[in-house]
Amino acid sequence: MNEAIHTADNNSAAMIRTLGVIALISGLLVVLVFEWTKPAIEQNKKEMIERAIFEVIPGATQRRDFVVSEQGIVAAEEASSDGYTVYAGYDDNGELIGIAAEGAAQGYADVIRLLYGYSPSCQCVTGMSVLKLAETPGLGDKIITDDDFVANFDALDARLNAEMSALANAIATVKSGSKKNPWEIDAISGATISSQAVGKAINDSTQRLLPLIVPRIERLKKQKHSTQRSQRTQRNAEVTSALNPNVNPNSLQESHFEAGIRPERRIQKTSANSASSAPSALNAFGDRT
Repeated sequence: MNEAIHTADNNSAAMIRTLGVIALISGLLVVLVFEWTKPAIEQNKKEMIERAIFEVIPGATQRRDFVVSEQGIVAAEEASSDGYTVYAGYDDNGELIGIAAEGAAQGYADVIRLLYGYSPSCQCVTGMSVLKLAETPGLGDKIITDDDFVANFDALDARLNAEMSALANAIATVKSGSKKNPWEIDAISGATISSQAVGKAINDSTQRLLPLIVPRIERLKKQKHSTQRSQRTQRNAEVTSALNPNVNPNSLQESHFEAGIRPERRIQKTSANSASSAPSALNAFGDRT
């Protein structure tokens, strides 16, 4: 009998060791996969934010990143303390068009993360783009596909009060069809929780950031240097460079915009011969006429 107990103990110990090894290997594999995919995930996130910035700030062609805190506003590359990252969008002349910032709030299934644009000229939200969504298909995802809901953010009032300490009117989501004020968001029938999450995300973010940004808005204006061009603008410059290897694409691009001509159209007018000798350069970016 003692021998049987001893055998059972050995079997249990062996099983525990086996499970421990399996757990160790599994954990190691999870870490390795995470580290292996992390660069791709970060790059995808960067590209998603890049696209969203120019969607929610209409008219912007370049951007610069800043960090906002109680201490002030500093360029992201110069920031040495914690704060909130915001993206300033500029036109071709370096004039400030608007600001983009992130917001997040609990939806029905998970946290909804989004990017919204703010225009200092109208003191309003100028667009909204969802970055992360796990809501019910056909219901919660209507915050992306429903045109009437998206239209709420074309000019959503986000004025500060006289003390510049908070919004004059909190952004709020109201029952579908009952919107009466420019700071209200008409909810989607059947997707009320998701609609409310979007409103809460934008309200919480603007209440927190705008009192820090608006009084210091001059800090963001006239950033003619160190800006990052949009991906489309960058592609235009690359096409120009491919077709005109002896010309500085940056100087060409500036002259194109000053003349009010899209770079790719200018290329058609002035570089027909060189274009015929470099069809692969145009095909690489697609027909953009």
